[in-house]
Amino acid sequence: MDVLAAKRQNIRPRVREGGAARPVFRDENVPAPVVVEDPADVRGLEMRRQRGDVGLINQRYVLLLFGNNQKVELQPWQAADEMTVSVPNVTWELNTWYRMKLRVQNRPDGTTLAQGKVWKRDQPEPAAWLVEKIDKIPHRSGAPGLYGDGISDVFFDNLKVYKNQ
Repeated sequence: MDVLAAKRQNIRPRVREGGAARPVFRDENVPAPVVVEDPADVRGLEMRRQRGDVGLINQRYVLLLFGNNQKVELQPWQAADEMTVSVPNVTWELNTWYRMKLRVQNRPDGTTLAQGKVWKRDQPEPAAWLVEKIDKIPHRSGAPGLYGDGISDVFFDNLKVYKNQ
């Protein structure tokens, strides 16, 4: 079943201040609406000595692979640096496919566990998560998405989104 197609049928607008509406992906019967459980493939190029950044979004959490800074971050909210978990010195070779995996789980105690990992596509998936965060002020719902930033090209492939079990 195509979960994204199913979710498109269940989009309800939420009115914000000023009268603007935005779609809300939500199913109150499911603790976390979706999970990007299979890894997505990403690749980046360089243009004028600048590399792009790529990321996966799940339930408003973002797993980012920074091209210029060669690091991985797990952000619950970009503007809150003190809540971001960062892993420096993560080598991201140019024009090489990598896999990214982001899992977000709402827990019974009211917290949310966000986990991410990155590895070369031609290597086996590591057993351990590269970055983890237990959020005590969690995002309990939100849509999946992709993140790309920079002047150079970034590519995504093999992205699958599933409903949490």
